[in-house]
Amino acid sequence: MKRLTIITLALVAALSIQAQDVTYEQSNVYIGVRAGTLLVDNMGEGRDVSFGAMFGVKFNDAVGIEFSYDNQFNGMFGTGWSTDAYQASLLLYLPATKEVQFYFVGGVGLYRSSYNYWANDGWDDYIISDTEYTDAGFHAGAGVDISLSPNVALTLDGRYIFVSEDAPGDNNADGLLATAGFKFRF
Repeated sequence: MKRLTIITLALVAALSIQAQDVTYEQSNVYIGVRAGTLLVDNMGEGRDVSFGAMFGVKFNDAVGIEFSYDNQFNGMFGTGWSTDAYQASLLLYLPATKEVQFYFVGGVGLYRSSYNYWANDGWDDYIISDTEYTDAGFHAGAGVDISLSPNVALTLDGRYIFVSEDAPGDNNADGLLATAGFKFRF
């Protein structure tokens, strides 16, 4: 009788563990929006606004790709800069729980920047606004997706962008892009 009780309890425990499987079905394709700040190294105050959109495909529990567009800008009263960033990224996911998925991100991008800044010709101050650069670069970082429902996730992402662009003055265009947004799976 004692053996039968132990076997029964072991069988019930095994079945209940199997019933609590933490994997779940979710769509592998998503679109999303995000906003945040770009902390540019050595440029003015270094805090800039960023808005973007993304499209991604998750191939399995560990690997996905993402294509994104972000517009980063700063400045008021006609001065400042703006960058359009087109990025292709590889996402490597760590083992997931039902609600939280951490990932590493890395990839390449095309960055098109324009700068408006004050200059002086000896008599008057004026704005130079025709300075534009288009350069390739790469990025690396990490993030987390927090499921709010089976089809919606809050995403927090930080990536450092390396761009070989000669910005005006002693500035460079490298910086940390930190964003928060939503991914909509379908």
